[in-house]
Amino acid sequence: MSDEQKKPVGDRIRALIEPALDDPRRPELQLKKLDEIFNMVSTRIPRMLEQDFAQFEHHVERETGRNPDNRNPLIIDSLTQVGQDGEALYNPIKKLGLPISTTFTSFAAADINELPGYIKLHEAAREMNVALKLVGIVAEETKGGGLGGMPPVLIVDGTKSYEDGALENSNLYPNLPPRKVDFGRRGGDFEL
Repeated sequence: MSDEQKKPVGDRIRALIEPALDDPRRPELQLKKLDEIFNMVSTRIPRMLEQDFAQFEHHVERETGRNPDNRNPLIIDSLTQVGQDGEALYNPIKKLGLPISTTFTSFAAADINELPGYIKLHEAAREMNVALKLVGIVAEETKGGGLGGMPPVLIVDGTKSYEDGALENSNLYPNLPPRKVDFGRRGGDFEL
């Protein structure tokens, strides 16, 4: 048994991870990982919301086709009743756990707002006109709760507009470039 292996396990843990945590590249590497996650989520969310809503809308139309008076009660029931998975039968507010541990991170809102993947996510949200809220990711939230804090979650809220979300969470809404104007021949945004 070597001298290193004779040391208490806590000493060996700290000897292994402390040099990595002191590495000046750590913040950059962690932000890069977070950016990859946002990039992945930005492509997944529009499809997920559209498919989920299309199925629900089709269900409502099918079930209320003969009796339109049942439309609102059916919608209310779907928003209220819980299915086998513990979620409402239809929930326009999606909570997505982000696959990142914040135990050893110190993300700042300003740094997150500059990530290309986060900007792409917000552009997608603006296009869908849904609100975004990021919870449990910035240092102020992750360090204040002690051990076992809430894991990072991205909340996509279809009940609120993108502007409503910006008013509620301005520190985590990036300054987006203006929307691209479609100059196409078939009914684009540009009119003479």
